[in-house]
Amino acid sequence: MYLAGDFNTDLLQEHPYVGVTHTHKGKTRAVAQDQHIFQNLLRTHGLRALNSWDNQSTYVDPQGPASRVDFVLARTIQATGCPITIQPQIHFASWRSGARHMPLLGMIDLKAWCRFRDRTPTKLAIDQDALCRACRPGPEFEILRQAFVAKQHLFTADLLPSQAEAELRSICVKAFPLQRNRTIALQWQNPEVGQDLSLTWQMRRCLKQQAAFWPHLSSTFRAWRLHVQLNRRVKELKRNSRRRRREHWQAQLTEAEQASKAGNPLKFFQVVQRLAPKRAHARVQIRDSEGQILTPALEDKALAAYWQGIYSSTSLPHQAVCLRESLPVTQQELHDALRGLKQRKAVAKDLAPAAVWKALASPLSCYLNDVLCKIWQPGPLRIPPVWARSDLHFLLKPQKVARRPQDLRPIALQSAAAKAILTVFKQRLQPSFLEAMLTLPQYAYVVGRSTHEAISRVAAHCKEVRDLLRSQSLTVFDRFEGARYAPCIGGAQLGLDLSKAFDLLPRRTLQLLLRDTDLSLEEQQVLLEWHQAGKYKIHSKGSEHPVFVRLECGVRQGCVLSPFLWGLFTKHIQQRLDEANGPGWTAKRGTFFADDMHFKWVFRTEAELHSIRLEVLNIFRVLRELGMQANPDKSIFIIGARGQQARKWVKRWVRKDPDGRKQFHFGGAKHDRVPVASQLTYLGVVLSYQNFELATAHHRIGVAAGHRDRLRRILHARRVLSVGHRLRLWRIMVQTSQLYALEAIGLTVETAKLLHIQTMRHMRAIIGSARHVDGDSDQLFMLKHCIPDCVELVKTRCDAFCKRLARTDLAIPCFGAEGILQWAQYVRDSLPPPYIAKPRPQPTPAPSTSAPTPVPKASPPSAQSQPVPLSPLPSESDVAGAAAASAPSAPSDPKQDLSSELPAPSKPSTGFACSICARVFSSLHDLKTHEGKAHKKVREKVAEVQHTEHGYNGFPICRHCGDKFSKWSALTRHVTRQGCPALERGEPEAFAKSQAEAMVTPHVQRPHIMQEIRENGWESLLTHADLCADLKQRCALCYQWVVSGKGVRKHLRLKHPEHFLLHETAISQQTALWKSFIASPCQACGTHIVDPKLRQDPVLQEKQLWGHLLPSLTEEAAQDWQMGQDEGKGDKPSEAKPKDLNKRRRTNDNPNFGSDKQDRKGKGKGKGKTKSSKDASKMELKEAVQLMAAMTLQLVDQASRVQLDTSFLLTMKNEQGTPDQ
Repeated sequence: MYLAGDFNTDLLQEHPYVGVTHTHKGKTRAVAQDQHIFQNLLRTHGLRALNSWDNQSTYVDPQGPASRVDFVLARTIQATGCPITIQPQIHFASWRSGARHMPLLGMIDLKAWCRFRDRTPTKLAIDQDALCRACRPGPEFEILRQAFVAKQHLFTADLLPSQAEAELRSICVKAFPLQRNRTIALQWQNPEVGQDLSLTWQMRRCLKQQAAFWPHLSSTFRAWRLHVQLNRRVKELKRNSRRRRREHWQAQLTEAEQASKAGNPLKFFQVVQRLAPKRAHARVQIRDSEGQILTPALEDKALAAYWQGIYSSTSLPHQAVCLRESLPVTQQELHDALRGLKQRKAVAKDLAPAAVWKALASPLSCYLNDVLCKIWQPGPLRIPPVWARSDLHFLLKPQKVARRPQDLRPIALQSAAAKAILTVFKQRLQPSFLEAMLTLPQYAYVVGRSTHEAISRVAAHCKEVRDLLRSQSLTVFDRFEGARYAPCIGGAQLGLDLSKAFDLLPRRTLQLLLRDTDLSLEEQQVLLEWHQAGKYKIHSKGSEHPVFVRLECGVRQGCVLSPFLWGLFTKHIQQRLDEANGPGWTAKRGTFFADDMHFKWVFRTEAELHSIRLEVLNIFRVLRELGMQANPDKSIFIIGARGQQARKWVKRWVRKDPDGRKQFHFGGAKHDRVPVASQLTYLGVVLSYQNFELATAHHRIGVAAGHRDRLRRILHARRVLSVGHRLRLWRIMVQTSQLYALEAIGLTVETAKLLHIQTMRHMRAIIGSARHVDGDSDQLFMLKHCIPDCVELVKTRCDAFCKRLARTDLAIPCFGAEGILQWAQYVRDSLPPPYIAKPRPQPTPAPSTSAPTPVPKASPPSAQSQPVPLSPLPSESDVAGAAAASAPSAPSDPKQDLSSELPAPSKPSTGFACSICARVFSSLHDLKTHEGKAHKKVREKVAEVQHTEHGYNGFPICRHCGDKFSKWSALTRHVTRQGCPALERGEPEAFAKSQAEAMVTPHVQRPHIMQEIRENGWESLLTHADLCADLKQRCALCYQWVVSGKGVRKHLRLKHPEHFLLHETAISQQTALWKSFIASPCQACGTHIVDPKLRQDPVLQEKQLWGHLLPSLTEEAAQDWQMGQDEGKGDKPSEAKPKDLNKRRRTNDNPNFGSDKQDRKGKGKGKGKTKSSKDASKMELKEAVQLMAAMTLQLVDQASRVQLDTSFLLTMKNEQGTPDQ
């Protein structure tokens, strides 16, 4: 890259980018405002100003000082030619007067930068593959052992750990040097590619030269011929380029194929990662507050300042520690720890690889034992700096742009020797850790516990709450059987997100945790001092000096002890939460996986619902006291509630913020809130109180699709990789993501279908077997290629999961294993069968005698039809029995099919015939599908359908086909859209006629009732108790059963307006007349009635409120209050709702005041702003005191306002002096 021009600013001397600082007559020009930006660009891109190595001016002004603002910039590795000099004798545009720019003259090497790139490693490079092979017996191990023997005399107790690291690294370089070429040949360096490019450019130059002779005809034809040849040459060049690119790609895949055949899966996946990386390589670049890119040095300082602010929370001052006794560490412990190291574990650049410590475990364990015996003697305790130090590196967070230090994810690289020593302490700490995990719902860091156990525990809760919520979705049949809505029922869950949990653990708390373990005092001191002396080293590429961050809180990143220490800390959190919320609360409500916390609740009473808010408040308070930062914005609260009391609670505590997002305000402080959502993503699955199985399947399908798109070119490389290798790669990289945790969540028929469809799409694309080409069905395709179905794979995983949960040989059993095992068995038993695509309906020719049966049109309303003589009116129990016999009640399980118990009407063998092509189908649905696809025929909807004409005994049961519906609207849609098979066959009321008992006719069609009304009036019907009870929830015109007694009048007004409007005035008059002498309880239905006027008396209201609390009132007041309580208990909630309840009666001299007020009632449809009053007789003591306090505060506030409006205040101040003055 070369840049040249007028940059309008000078540069300061900086090696190797700028030679000297420009001066004019011995004086330096003032630094320009944007000079530092220009200087940073040179550092960032490695550019060198070629004309800055002498003090020559490039801009001359006769009236001012000369300056150097013109530069020629090149890469530092390309700046190998002669320096650029000015040529003052060349004067362009000499007619201009005044200031001018000097021309620059020099020689630039135009070779590609890659030819100058020195591939020789600047540091000692090691062949990692050979070093890893040295960990096993073989020739590589002998080479490494012989190289170590030559320097084994150096490894004594006097050798510092940092020197030992350097010596071991030099031994590795000497034994296994990395053989790399100085340069890498690129495609354009290929002679064939160079020849193609040369011919193309030569032909292009000839075409340009021919343009000067175009006026001649021969030149025109010659140019046309050259133009055609150039186009052919360009096409040939592109074709060759594509071929070479394909060959390069196939060579990479061939390398992966050979690695797989050779049994080297590491190299195989390295090639896959190189061809299809998970994320494109991007350089970490931090910007300042103004958006400017920082230099490497400033970038290190910015990162250090940010992380130092996190680790600067000091809770335990650093003090010198002295060991009272020596700390024994045996050589065998160190040898086992060294052999347990991962040979490819990353370490800092200047340290020895972990593989050499593992390969030479025997001699190096002796060296470490000697060093530890020397430094851990009684006296001052010190930790070698190379062991306490960690190199901090940063990775880009997914789906984030790295502009600030908090956008990066840190990883720490430590010494392999330090890891081995800390592994010894880990083995000594393990008994205390496992004892703490025994009663802690922590599903990480323990054998036999994983994410599947944690997900199963939470998924079982979601299923339980979902069943509770569905049990409140009562149908008409449920209400007829006596089911009632619960006032408060449901569940809630809270997913907590802890920000930098491992980095904020206080040292004081860490000290307390270590004291509660079985470690000796010396071991506790060593571990605590190891953390206190810890430092993070930050050294970016291009920065000269590293920056260090001192650790004053938290546990070390990448330390082998960090999981155990965090597990002990979660045990401490459990103890604090149990102290705040009750014994055993965390074990019942909480689920932990590392630093992910989840809490769940199930409530069935209002008191349990109120306790949720207090418990959530205690959770955030305890975490805040322990130094944790629970991020309220990333945490999610989910609640599913049913019932009137639950809706009031949700309305009070769940409110929207200014951005329109729902927030759960669990406390009085501004930050005491958490977002409310309908679902949350937890450990890779989606949790909700709805169809969480489907939501999880969609999520996993999306993740699998992303992996497949990344590997598309490899999976479809049919000419290089075999089908077996490509299928194996798909199973490892794609299917594992697709089926993750499904054995803990469960499958439904719909999710099995979605998984099957995605699997078949991927498999057919990989194998190259399109269904429309080979004609194989999915089942035949799976049999040919031995591909198991997704449901079978999930069932296999479920069996393995249940077998793992049933293990009894574990030292620490899984927490809550019995409940998780029950859930796993339920998931396994409820798996659907493998999905099989529905075959297309096979029509058969219709008989010659068959003819399409027209759909009967809607008959006139039943109220206007001729009455049919029936037997005397049966009782309500008889009607209920008849309905139950003819139409079974809804099952207790809400998911059970309502029509499973109905007798299915017989279907004729002829089926359903098409009116156009005379084909016969087995079902009406197939017939309608055939008409729409084959004949483009859409059936018109039947107009003016009265659902009561198609119901059965007042319930939404089709009297023609017997289908049972939960709502009347579903029955109406069933008939309107011509979906009734009985009507299609021309068999109206087939189901009703097939029943043993006939349908019950409405009351107005019963002769004995109408005769009694004509002879004795309708008042005589009140003597029939069964009839009154029947009419309370039955329509007399259509016999429809209504849930509420008040719904009968609404039903008459909406469904029978012609009858209701005709008698509305008479009904109102009769109701007003009966109100004057009706007594409680009602003689007809037995309902207790309370006159609302009695509660409008202010004296009686005060007696009811305070009679049992204030001793100044008489005993009669208390008795009156108790009587009110007894009456309130006797009332039915649905009928004891007077509008003027608890209102003080107002007096007015105008006798028409009341009637005028009623005439001025609002006509709108809105809810209104009037607050509903409470029943004083049902008010608890706490609510009464709260009401009294509110009234007192309102009176004081009103008095203060009146005082401010009607008075003034005088302030008098006496001056200094005697009072007489």
